[in-house]
Amino acid sequence: AQRGEDHEQDEEENKQGAGIRGTTPERRVIKINTAALNQRKEVAGWGIVARDDSGKLVCAWAGKKVY
Repeated sequence: AQRGEDHEQDEEENKQGAGIRGTTPERRVIKINTAALNQRKEVAGWGIVARDDSGKLVCAWAGKKVY
């Protein structure tokens, strides 16, 4: 039960200005968020962000494809 309470507290702290949207993953889990954008027919962009259970950035990738 203690772990659940800690996780709820972590989520609440994240919502209160840590700059992290969404929920944090369980302990020892890496959460990956992705996004893609195609503003014009000739160009597409993408991004991936990985964060640990404390919300700390683990790695980020971004790129674009020109057609």
